[in-house]
Amino acid sequence: GGGGGGSGQTDETPSLDQLDRYVEMMYDDPETATQATYLILQLARSPENLEQLLENEALLGLLARLLQEEGPKSMDLAINILYILYAFSNFSQFHPALYQARVGNYVLSVIELENKRHRVREHERAKNNGGGGDPRNPEEKEKEKRYRMMVRKQEKLLYVCFHVLLNLAEEPDIERKMAKKGIVNVLVGMLNRSNPELLVLVLLFLMKLAIFKENLPALREKEGGKKDKNALPVLLTALQSFVPHNTEPLCATALRLLFNLSFDQTLRGHVVNPNSGFLQKLSSLLRRKMQLPLVLRLLYNVSAETEARKAIGQTEIPRVVMKHVLNCQEPQLPLELAALAINLASEGVGAQAMADNGNAVRLLVDKLYAHSDLHITKLLRNLAMHSSVSEYLLPFVADLIALCQQVDTPELMVEMLGIIGGLPLGQLPDIPMLNDKYNLIEFLARYLTPGFT
Repeated sequence: GGGGGGSGQTDETPSLDQLDRYVEMMYDDPETATQATYLILQLARSPENLEQLLENEALLGLLARLLQEEGPKSMDLAINILYILYAFSNFSQFHPALYQARVGNYVLSVIELENKRHRVREHERAKNNGGGGDPRNPEEKEKEKRYRMMVRKQEKLLYVCFHVLLNLAEEPDIERKMAKKGIVNVLVGMLNRSNPELLVLVLLFLMKLAIFKENLPALREKEGGKKDKNALPVLLTALQSFVPHNTEPLCATALRLLFNLSFDQTLRGHVVNPNSGFLQKLSSLLRRKMQLPLVLRLLYNVSAETEARKAIGQTEIPRVVMKHVLNCQEPQLPLELAALAINLASEGVGAQAMADNGNAVRLLVDKLYAHSDLHITKLLRNLAMHSSVSEYLLPFVADLIALCQQVDTPELMVEMLGIIGGLPLGQLPDIPMLNDKYNLIEFLARYLTPGFT
C-alpha cells in the first residue's frame, strides 16, 4: 500500500532546487497542479528531503487548500497530495506542522466526500442492476470495468487517508478530537469494503481506539440507535465476516480488535450471546494452530462472568480446550491455556464436558505426576468441586495423598489439599486404612499450628 500513488507523470527529473517553481505551478490549472504535486511527491519519497520541503512555508498550507478545493474534482491530484502528507505524517517531528495546517480536518472531509460518492454509486448500481443489465453486453462489461477501476482508485485514496489519520492519532489529544468528530462510525462504515489492505488498516485503527474508555459508547452503538438488549452493536455485526477469514492478516487483526473490545463488560456479553454466533466461530478457530494464543486470550476474557461460562459450556469449546491441555508437551501449561481451562472447569456443564467420562481426568492425574504443575492442580481442584466429576477422582485418592506429602511449595500443597478436600471421601470405605498408611492426621496436625500459614 505505502509505495503506491502518484499520477500526473512528467519526464522531468524532480529536484529540490526547482521547489519554488513547483509551488508556483500549483497555483495554475488543475492539470499543471497535478504535475507539480507529482514532482513534489517524488521528492517527498526520500525522507532526507522532508525537512527542506517544509522550509518552503507556503507548501503545507497550499497542499491542504488544494486538497479541499480541487481534490474533489480530480482524484489524481487528491491522491498525490495525500501521499505527500502521508510521507510527512510518518515522522512525529513533522506532526505539529501538519496539525497547524489542519491536515486532519481536511483528510476527514475527503473521507466523508468519498463515502457520499460511494453511497450514490452503489444506489445507482442497485437501481440499474434492478433494471436487469445484461453482463454479456459489451457496453455493460465496459461499465463494470470502469466501476471496478473507480472503486480501486477510491480505495487507494481512502487507504492513504486513514494512514495519515492513524499516524496523526499518535497524540492522545488528536485522537480524542478525531473520536469527537465521529471517526469510529466512519471506520465501522468502511468494514463492508473488499480491499484487504484497507480493511486491515481500518481494523488496526479501531483496535487503537478501543483502548480508550471514552470511545466505548461509540463502539457499542447499535443499528439506528436501537435500545433492544439483544441487538448486536454495528461493529460486532461487521466483525462476524472476518472471524474466521481466508486472508490471515484480516482474521488476526479482527481477533486483536475483538480482544481489545472484550475488556468491556457490555461488549463481552454480546460476544457470548448465542445470537452473535461468535462462540461457534471461535470454537472452530480453536482447532487451528494459527492465532491460537489470541483465541485463547479472547475466550479467557469473555469467560469472566458466570453466565458467559454457562454459554461457553454449551459449545464444543471445553472439550477442545481440554484436548489442548492434554496434548501440551511443555512441563508447564501456557498461561492463557491454563487460565481459560481453570475458568471453564469452575462451571458444571463445562467441567462435565472436560472430564470426558473420566478419561481426561485420568490423563490429567498422570500429567500431574510427571510435572507438578500448579496450573494442573488448580484445574483438577476446580473439576473436583462438581459431584458429577469428583467421583472420577476417587480411585486416585491414595496417590493424591502421597503426592501431597511430597510437594515442596506451599502453593502446590494448598491446591492438592483442596482437591482431596473436594472429594466425597464418605464414599471411600478404606479411608481409615489410608490414614494409617500415610499418617494423614499427624500430617495435617503438623500444619494446623496457630500463627503458621
